[in-house]
Amino acid sequence: MKFSRILAVVITVAIAAQVASTNVLAYVPTPARTTVSVQFVISDLYKIIGARVPAGHTVADVRDSSGARPAKEYAAAVSYARSQGWLPDVIPSFTSVATVEFALKVSMAIMGYRNIHTKQPAELNAARGALFAAIAKEGLDGAALSQSLTPASYDSIIGAYERQRIPIIMGSQAYGAYGGKELSKAVFLFDMIIGSREINDGYKAYKANACLGLGQIYSMVDYMMYEKSYELFQQCIRLNPSGSFGARAESDMDALPDFALSRTYKTQDAVTYQDFVAMTQHYMFYQRQTGDTLSTDTADAKGNQPAAYAAAAVHLAGPGSSREYYITKPTSWNDPVPRWWAAEYICKMRGSYNFSLVNIYPYEDTYDYPADTRMYLSRAIELGWLYEKSANEADPRGTIKRGEVYELTRRMYNPAAPEFEARPNGLAPKVHAYYTAVLGADNDLGVFARSKADMVTFLFTWFEKPSGSRLSKEGTQVLASLFTEDTEYTRFRLDAIKAAAQADCETYYAFSINNAAAGFKDSWDYLISLIKDDSKLAALCSDIVKICGKYGFDGVNLGLEFIGRDVPITTEQHTKLAKALSNALRKEGLKLIISVGAVPRDAETLQPGMFYDYTALGMAADYVHLLTYDDTSVSRYGDTGVPGAVSGLERMTRCIKYALYQIPREKLLVGFGTYAIDYTLNTKTAENITRKEADARLSKQGAAPSEPRILNDHGEDGPYREYTDGQKRRHHLAFDTKESFARRMQMVYDLGMGGVSYYWIGSENSDFNAALNDVFNKKYARPVSEADSLARADLTKAIALGFVPDYLQSAYTANITRGELFDLLRGVAEKAGKDTSYEQGQSFSDSAAPAALWAKKAGITTTDYGKPISPLRAISRQETAVTIARMASLLFGKKLDGAPQAPYSDQSSIAGWAAKEVNYVSSIGVMSGSSAGFNPHGILSRQEAIIIAMRFLEAMK
Repeated sequence: MKFSRILAVVITVAIAAQVASTNVLAYVPTPARTTVSVQFVISDLYKIIGARVPAGHTVADVRDSSGARPAKEYAAAVSYARSQGWLPDVIPSFTSVATVEFALKVSMAIMGYRNIHTKQPAELNAARGALFAAIAKEGLDGAALSQSLTPASYDSIIGAYERQRIPIIMGSQAYGAYGGKELSKAVFLFDMIIGSREINDGYKAYKANACLGLGQIYSMVDYMMYEKSYELFQQCIRLNPSGSFGARAESDMDALPDFALSRTYKTQDAVTYQDFVAMTQHYMFYQRQTGDTLSTDTADAKGNQPAAYAAAAVHLAGPGSSREYYITKPTSWNDPVPRWWAAEYICKMRGSYNFSLVNIYPYEDTYDYPADTRMYLSRAIELGWLYEKSANEADPRGTIKRGEVYELTRRMYNPAAPEFEARPNGLAPKVHAYYTAVLGADNDLGVFARSKADMVTFLFTWFEKPSGSRLSKEGTQVLASLFTEDTEYTRFRLDAIKAAAQADCETYYAFSINNAAAGFKDSWDYLISLIKDDSKLAALCSDIVKICGKYGFDGVNLGLEFIGRDVPITTEQHTKLAKALSNALRKEGLKLIISVGAVPRDAETLQPGMFYDYTALGMAADYVHLLTYDDTSVSRYGDTGVPGAVSGLERMTRCIKYALYQIPREKLLVGFGTYAIDYTLNTKTAENITRKEADARLSKQGAAPSEPRILNDHGEDGPYREYTDGQKRRHHLAFDTKESFARRMQMVYDLGMGGVSYYWIGSENSDFNAALNDVFNKKYARPVSEADSLARADLTKAIALGFVPDYLQSAYTANITRGELFDLLRGVAEKAGKDTSYEQGQSFSDSAAPAALWAKKAGITTTDYGKPISPLRAISRQETAVTIARMASLLFGKKLDGAPQAPYSDQSSIAGWAAKEVNYVSSIGVMSGSSAGFNPHGILSRQEAIIIAMRFLEAMK
């Protein structure tokens, strides 16, 4: 009997010559066999298709389900097949007889049909359906897929199989699913055809047909993925330029909305209300879900409905819908959308309704707007979704350009936000202090010793352009020569270092590369010339390492503050210097602190030259000092004439949250100004003074320093006193108190950051040290008395069980983020004895946190590696229900089906994709609603999440 060496259902380029004039595969005679093993199928199949193990391929140790290796003659082929993703996760025993399904799946995987080994139920059914259809015409019944391969079944499958059978069958099945409104199945099959590697002329028409079908699905109003449709239609035209498929694609492309044509289409035109609603949902892939209720009240104030292409988006988002992203009706859907309306819309779209540490930023042009509108504007700007016009203007009446909408939605996915393990138990934040160049008693090192600082930076000026005698052979300055004990200035500092070394505390000493040469062009030109030349930069870093060794420094503080404004070097030059310095120091076990200006937005276009590469600096540095003081600096007071806080709480908060998106939180040191600023209002001059001097001035005028006013009308929380001096000049004296310091430090503590920096040693008084003691010398976890009264007993019980991370035992009423919830649930899994490992070397585009990677491996999240998982985004109650239910099913083997429908008054507001899971968690008592219903779109707080996790742990016992 003649039969193929392998399944001829495989459509191959390698055998194309055999079918030049016919669509029937020629037989490939081989000796008769009684069985076809798994290892034979794997190794022989790719040869038929024309693949070869490339030279130099390293043979990996691949095991089957029993832990056995393949036979030696098959090992290379099996290893290569595994490396290419052609094999399922679990391989049947290599020596067992292959099933029809196994052989079909592996052959299709080799041909490039994506996701053929999927475990997703809907996709698996579609794949199995296509495979079954591929053999059905050969007289095999539905059970054939699981049958073992025999010579007879081999022969019946390949006997007269047409070369193009697979794309014909899959295309037919895809269009059948499309017509039957099984859209997910149709999308899966079309996508498999488009992604396959078959490229011969006969196959192009089938791929064009698939592009056309998938483009039509994506252009449906429920999908609104118009841009993808546009790309697919273009691909169809390229594949079938003069055929009927290409012609239909051109016609369908013309019917797409204008904004789908290109991201550069009319970029400077103001976007209309209807386009803004449709475009944001389109770019963020928002689609109608089963169970969504649609708005019926979508006419504008003139009674006109939105255009057809935008109608689906407006119905999904309008008043009375289950999502209700907007309430205020536009005057006309064709009018330009103002920024205040856009802010409200996108905040509701992303569930950002409230603040944990911030209320409303005091933009001067928003005071005549309602509080809710001001809050949405503040929130959108704080999160980086919209940009402010200036430090004091939000531009609520301004319009948004069409070209801005795509980038706006990219920012709404959340900026890349690395997430890190919580601070280990009992490890307190670091305290970093600056020792200034100023001589005098105010710099007594005893003050420093009592403050118990962990790190001290001594401010040295170093990059003056040297004389020829001080140049090394590379042309750089021999830094060690600057630190001779030739001057009183240098001797004073070296004596200070020696005194500090005898202080009763562990201290890290650094010298500073700072702004002291600001204003001296030759010095900056010299520094830039060193950075530009790689050999000179290497020599410079080597000199810096030498000076650390000579004087016992533990590292360097790179303190070029506000590049582009005070320091005339570019972002790229600053980053290059930081990386080179980091590499040189780490080789010698030395540390690097980088001080950066706190710019609370991705402001490269708004403030050219002041943009730091926070992500790169966060990787290079051991600590990043974020300067949040000098909100109203003495050098700029003369220009504005408006006094301000030393460190406004509002701005500090916004700067911190921005930095947290890009810099590891445990590396962030938040800068505190411990000095006072005395503004002379009559002359518009100001000076930084010590708190001791500030108290003396107030005392002289009879003003009690212990009773400051609080500058809180604009939310700045900046204490100050006013007085009139002996020359009748009015003064505004700004300073921080123990209470205002503590409020700021508590934020640093609650957000799990590395600690604080302060400027300068000797400027502070007992208020700062008292606040440090009250906040930082306590255990990280906060008492449950800070939680809502009704939650305290359950929180106490949950914490006692030992699964709640320390860092989540604080700020109990704050929103919990997705990343924090994964961390919490991983603790539950560990407590329950479940596997909490994760895949090493994998990551999401915005997180490599172990808890997030564990959630992926466990199946609790379905987000693919490399895509954003949004660890900093707040999570809704229905999302939480789905996450908990998945964990119950996948880790504890619970069945979700059959739970009674939860009796909530807002049942219709629960999304279809969450309904079953909400019913389940309600039935086991893990989550419950209230008289107001389940509140599916409500945002979960930390205390709620901890209690839910405890109930879940108990329910799974």
